[in-house]
Amino acid sequence: MNSFPRSTDPSYGVRVHRVISLDPRNPVMHIETTYQKVEGAPVRVGIWTITQLASPDRACILLPRSALAQGYTNLLTSQPKDLKIDGRLLSLVRDPGHNTLIGSEGNGDSDLLIENQTPLAVTAGAEWPEQGSHSKIYTNARTQLKYVEFELPDRLQDLSRGETASTVSAYTLIPRTQSDPVAEARKVFALH
Repeated sequence: MNSFPRSTDPSYGVRVHRVISLDPRNPVMHIETTYQKVEGAPVRVGIWTITQLASPDRACILLPRSALAQGYTNLLTSQPKDLKIDGRLLSLVRDPGHNTLIGSEGNGDSDLLIENQTPLAVTAGAEWPEQGSHSKIYTNARTQLKYVEFELPDRLQDLSRGETASTVSAYTLIPRTQSDPVAEARKVFALH
């Protein structure tokens, strides 16, 4: 388990603490992020975990039953490249010509399953940033540095001095057995 030094943001008076731990028996990494309000006036915050990965064949999200009309919302002007929805499985590829960003209420990827493990009972009825997005996929348009981001924003919370907010993200490596990335995603989401 690694614990990173606590730092305090001078604008918000919030101290950030992150603990990274590896499961001793399974290919799973947990990242617990805690915000602690240590000084100043109350603030509204949301913990945001961002993971950058080399551009995968396809990026996938398992869509939950959603209040969003399409199951996702487009957060930039460009529509994601080759976006497909098959049942509850949304997938897309990185567009080298445009930055894209979608938000959804699901969890995502296929060979690396990234999940917010904050209990649903805690988040029920909560306010979320950017049109209710619980997870997001961002793709960059650069030709030199090709990556995607899987983002897990947490609910917005008001913190007064002495209060804390925490969230846990889990990263599970899953050996790929299918050549088709959509078939692989279906297999992975069926397991979890």
